[in-house]
Amino acid sequence: MYRTFKSAIEGWKPPAADVELLNRELARAREHERLVFSAGRFGIALPPSPDALDQVLWPVVRSASDLLTADALARMEDGESAQVMASGMGAIGTTLVQLCSSGDEILSGRTIYGGSYALMKNLLPRFGVKTRFVDTRSVDAEAHKPQPPRGPVRPPISRATGYPSSAKTGSSAWSRRPKASTATYP
Repeated sequence: MYRTFKSAIEGWKPPAADVELLNRELARAREHERLVFSAGRFGIALPPSPDALDQVLWPVVRSASDLLTADALARMEDGESAQVMASGMGAIGTTLVQLCSSGDEILSGRTIYGGSYALMKNLLPRFGVKTRFVDTRSVDAEAHKPQPPRGPVRPPISRATGYPSSAKTGSSAWSRRPKASTATYP
């Protein structure tokens, strides 16, 4: 795995045998994954296997494959970087917690995923992060205009956004617009 990561960092093609070994171990890890129902919801688990002493490596191999493919995802989305997450809410929560500080304001559409709405409406205000929900179909520039931050100015992480009208509004240097996308493994 070391040579595979070194090749990714330095930009050279890894030995085919190393990639094949990683693929073989990734397939082995995935064949042990099980859909489980616990505490009223479904999830993926890697149940203990007494005859597989290398089972501690299965999550490592999965994480390695995510790290190695993140750069390709960033290029595909025309982004500076990408991070592979196990769920959309994991990605949204991580992104908002990383970007926002007490006193910040999020400008969000009203028609969003319910879990995202609950996070922004109920949880983030406990940490001093305010969310203003707007009608994204409206081109009312005043309604979509972000308020100046109270704390130190952080540079924008992306100029991409899913709303065509937002290009006309809130284009100041302190505005941050992360881009989200969902992809699945084949």
